[in-house]
Amino acid sequence: MVRRGEITESFKRCGISDDSTYVLVARFDASLDQINAVEKLIDGKKIDLEELDGRANKSQILKHYKISASELGISSLADAITCRIASRDAL
Repeated sequence: MVRRGEITESFKRCGISDDSTYVLVARFDASLDQINAVEKLIDGKKIDLEELDGRANKSQILKHYKISASELGISSLADAITCRIASRDAL
């Protein structure tokens, strides 16, 4: 179970604030009631996941995950991020 402090730290690390205009919310293995409860907490509108790529702050993502241009020459951004996350989990 994720604790409130971990969520708060994620918000700080990813730069979310009152001025943020886009937030991705994910809840896995949730019941319909749980999904509805989360939706009530969000003041905004849903968009399709296909729109996410065009709305992402790629320079911030590159900086956060320390991804170089040379790495992107041999890998996609999604693959580079997945590799970083998997590496952290393995440690």
